[in-house]
Amino acid sequence: EVDALIAERPADPYFHELKGQILLEHGHAEAAIPPYAEAVRLLPNEALLRIALGQAQVSAKSAGHLEAAVKNLEKAIRLAPREPGAWRWLGMAHGRQGDIGRAALATAERYMLLGKFKDAMGQARRATKALPAGSPGQLRAQDILQAAKAAAARKKRR
Repeated sequence: EVDALIAERPADPYFHELKGQILLEHGHAEAAIPPYAEAVRLLPNEALLRIALGQAQVSAKSAGHLEAAVKNLEKAIRLAPREPGAWRWLGMAHGRQGDIGRAALATAERYMLLGKFKDAMGQARRATKALPAGSPGQLRAQDILQAAKAAAARKKRR
C-alpha cells in the first residue's frame, strides 16, 4: 500500500519516510536506507528525517554505512542540537567505528540534554581521557563535565 502511495505522489517525502519506518521497525535496516535517503533528498533540512536515516544506517549490518550515518547525524544536530535521539545515534555510529572518545562525547551531550548529569559526567570523563589533548572534542568534554557538575550541585540543593 505504501508503494502505491509513493507511485501516486513520489515527491512526498513522508510517504518515503513511512516506508523506511515500516522496514526499520520490522528489522530490515538495510532496506530502510533507500526510502529514508529519498525522504532526506526531498526535504534535506528536516532533522527528524536525517535522524531516521542515520538510525537505519547505524542499524544496518554493513559497517559501510557508518560514515554516511555520521554525516547525516551531524547535519541533524546542526539543525536540531537539542534532539537527544540524534546524539544517541551519533554516539552509536562512533562506537561502531571504534572511536570511543567521540562516542563518549556524543553520549555525554545526550545525557546533558536528558538531565542525567551523573551519567554526563562519567561519559565526559571518558571522552576527556580518550580524545587528543587540546582537541576541540576534548575541550567540549571538559565543558560538559563542568556544566554537569554545576547542574548536579544545583539539583542536589533543591
